[in-house]
This record gives sequence, C-alpha cells and structure tokens, in this order.
Amino acid sequence: MSRRVRPLSLLVWCAVTLLAAGCRSSSDGPDYASVLPASTPVCDPSIVIEKDSPALLVTDPAALQRFTLSELLTRSGVKESEQLPLVQRLFDTYNSGDESDDPGDGNCDSPNNVAFLNWPAATCPRPEGALAASTGFFKKGHPDHFYPVAIVNRLDLMPLFGSTCGEVRFIYAKESGLTDPNNRVFLIFEGAVTGGGDALLGGCHKIGRFWKSLEEAGTPEELGDQLHAFMFKGVNGMQPAVDETSFGGFLGGTTYYGTAGQVRMSVHVGEHWEMRQFGLRRSADIPPVFVPLPVGNNALPRLFDIDSALDEETVAWFQSDFYNTQLDSLASPYLMGMSMRVSAEHLSGESAMGGPEKNDYVARAIQNRPFMEKLAYQIEAHSLNDACPTDDPLTPDSIVRRAEVQTCAGCHSPRRFLGSARSLGCGLTWPDSLGDVHIDERGQISPALRDVFLPHRAEVLTRYLQACDTDAVVDALEGKTDAPTTKSLDMTRTLGGSRTH
Repeated sequence: MSRRVRPLSLLVWCAVTLLAAGCRSSSDGPDYASVLPASTPVCDPSIVIEKDSPALLVTDPAALQRFTLSELLTRSGVKESEQLPLVQRLFDTYNSGDESDDPGDGNCDSPNNVAFLNWPAATCPRPEGALAASTGFFKKGHPDHFYPVAIVNRLDLMPLFGSTCGEVRFIYAKESGLTDPNNRVFLIFEGAVTGGGDALLGGCHKIGRFWKSLEEAGTPEELGDQLHAFMFKGVNGMQPAVDETSFGGFLGGTTYYGTAGQVRMSVHVGEHWEMRQFGLRRSADIPPVFVPLPVGNNALPRLFDIDSALDEETVAWFQSDFYNTQLDSLASPYLMGMSMRVSAEHLSGESAMGGPEKNDYVARAIQNRPFMEKLAYQIEAHSLNDACPTDDPLTPDSIVRRAEVQTCAGCHSPRRFLGSARSLGCGLTWPDSLGDVHIDERGQISPALRDVFLPHRAEVLTRYLQACDTDAVVDALEGKTDAPTTKSLDMTRTLGGSRTH
C-alpha cells in the first residue's frame, strides 16, 4: 500500500502528541512531548542501510583485532591487575560453595545469589566452574583464550522512553570452541549507549549517523580504527560508547536488554548449553565483580506446569499476566512484532537447553490442560485468528511456542524446542540458528540473522536515519513493515519493535 511521506518533525509529533488532526489523545497513551528533541533531522530519503552493512554487524577479524577482552575491560574501568581474578571469579559462579576456593554470594548454591532467588540453580556445580583456576583467558593460542568474533549495533533497542541509544554488543569466543564442540563458551558484553547530547531522537541520530559512516571505511583496519575511536574515545563531540557503567553498573536484569547494560554467558563445557546473565559492578571499596542476575525475559519453566512445585499465588499471578498482558503481543501477525515481558518475580537464573529445568515451555504446557483451555478461550474471545490462514490458525500451542522463542534457549536453538518446521502459527515460522548459536567462533552468522534479524534492523535504521516517513517509524516501533494500522504505543516500546530480538 502507498504511504504519505511527512517530515520527521511531524513523525512522533502526530503519533504521540495532541497537536495534529488524527493524533492519539492523552487517554490513548502517554504524552511523549517531554522526550522529543528541540530540533529534528532533515528528511533524506537517499539514506539506505543494507543488511550486510558494517553499520549493523562487524565480524572481520582484521577489524576486530584491537578489541581484545583485556582492552574492553580496561576501558570499562577494570585495572589490568584486576582482570584475571575478575574472569576467574565469573567462572566460579558455576561452582557450589563446596567446590569454590573462595565461596561467596555468587556461587550457584548460595542463598544470597540474586539470580536464583526465585528457584535454585538446576545444575550446580557445572563443569565451567573448573575454569575458575585457568590463567589462559588473555593468552592467544591458549584453549581458554577469549577473542572477539563480532561487534553488533543494537540501536534498534533504543527505548522510546529512556536515556540510552540502545546497545552495542561485543561477542567473545573461547578458543577451544574452534576444534572441540563440547568445550564452547561465549562472553557477550551488551553495553548501554548513552545519548549524543540532545533529547531522545536527536541525540541518537548522531550515533546512527556514525554507524552509517562505517560504510566509507576503505579497509578492515580503518573500520576497526573508527570503531575503536567511537567505543573508547568518543567522536564528533560524543562521549565514548563504553565507560565504567556500560555493562550493568546499575544492575538491571528484568528485561532481555537493559537500560544499564549487562553481560551474558553462553556455555557448553560437557553439560548441555546454558545461558546466564550478569552485571559488572564496580565500587571504590571492593574490586570489580560480575554479579549473577536473573536471565531477562526467561520465565521459570515450572510456571507452565500443571503441578509446578512453586507456590500457587506465584503461578496464578504469572498465568493471569500471560493471558491478560502477554497474549496480545505474542499473537502479533508480524515476526518482529512478537514480544514478551516477564516480571522479575518470575525469572529464571538460567536459560537451559537441557537438564531438569530445560526451557521447554511447550512440553510443559501441553500437560497443563486448564492453562491451555484458558488460552484457547482468550484466543477466541479476542478474535486473534481473524487475520490468520484458515489452515494455520493461532492455537494455545502456537502461543506457547512464541513465548519459547522469546527466551535465550528457544531463540538460539529453535529446532530443539519447536521441531524442524519451527512453526509459530498464523503463517509464521521462526528462523533457524546455527544449531545453538547465532554467531559462531569463526564469525559465521545464522540464517536467522542473515535473512530476518539483520534485514529488519537495516530497515529500522534506514527509516530512522532518513527521518522522512512518519508511519514507517511508528510501524518500526511495533515491529511492522507494511501494516495499515498501528496499536497504541507504550513506554516499553523500542525503535525496532520487539524488545527481545
């Protein structure tokens, strides 16, 4: 369908203020005027971001060579003398107190471990705990050496309300994973990026334009130099993208991404794959430490059980929220419009691909007949199948499948949880990973990234930087591409629509 194209100065103005005819009233949603910039970028329809642009993802080893793990930690305020014990202590969180040489609140069986307040760790200790004794993390050629495999621009995670311009992500792989499929570990530093000096849209436009400028780099080394300056020194009057608070300095943890950043671990040393989340805490009184946190957006699998062993009030609260709050966004007819937001009280401390707390919501929910019947009723009551193919309707099973792929484990290993067809109902199919990861030790990217996530992010960044089409950017907030209408916006929306992918 054709669209009216209007300057960005009317984009959010019409979508989120009360000034123009046809805009939403204050009763339909929050007033966004307080977060709008004093001036807006000029419409430039010539700007285009391609899905393979370095504005979105950099995996060239020559461009990444300056981004050693030690360099990143140093720029995050961690002294060189503190770095080895910091990473050793990170792996010690996979040990029980009995297995640890220095037991504390971070051990997986500690009653004070924040990550496991809602339910104990399923596998404690894990084999990764043995790495607490390693000294090879910073030694090239050592099996335990961590080296960079990707830098990712996630400006699309910019909250509509908030002080960040999304995230920048640094992915490090353990060298042993190049040759040993049962000794693989990834460290993912997900840094919150502060604005460029203006209010929300104006300030973040500077950062978006920097990412676009990377396309002009003549060589991978020049690309790396430009990235290095942006990350650690600041360019064009902007603050460095990485500082002492980038990776969880304020210890968030209730969302898949945080406005304070976070660090994630994806591990597979003998045991099944598992993902955990941390914040990098620093203070004047103690050495820096990775604090275990609940895994954002990963609901406890037991919440889908018919007999969960959790207290009835917790289960009832979660299921009521699922029916009444999550169902609408999970039923989106757009793949990138699907989302789920899990309350802190319902989060798991791990996102597991195996073991007793495997993130298999589908297998658990199928046994929970009352839960599935209530979902069926809600689907019918809200006419959620009206736009679906008659031979592929939304069902309770497909809604739970959609919840599954909002988790770390489900997104990274969709075949394991959804089967080879990866069907989500209503004509949608979840894109495939590289088995258990989306970027591997050689910088290879998954079909999901190549064919779905990166094209979507390219379109979002294109619309945003063009600053021309009001409907297009509003649709991006909803994860849509060519939808004729939009839902009412809310304070948790991001530039890219979905809050999870």
